[in-house]
Amino acid sequence: MSKKEKEPEVEVFETTDHVFVKIEIARPNTEKVKIKHTANLLFIDHFPEEGTQKKVVLPAAVKRKGTKASYQDGILEIMFLKHDDPGISEIDIPL
Repeated sequence: MSKKEKEPEVEVFETTDHVFVKIEIARPNTEKVKIKHTANLLFIDHFPEEGTQKKVVLPAAVKRKGTKASYQDGILEIMFLKHDDPGISEIDIPL
């Protein structure tokens, strides 16, 4: 990507049950693009260029299973299921 080209716009939003990521991606790149994620991060390999990786911080913890991706009209949309157990533990403070 040349310095004059701008970074593709990434839109991240959430609903009660889902986290969505929308990103512009050119059709020729879609064959090599790989999508991976952890509970809080999305990794898009070979994007915006081959050999690079785009990292997106997710606004909520998401489940490992149930993620769906679609590509239409130059937009890659990824839908994650929110994790219903955020894994938060309370720690007592001895006084």
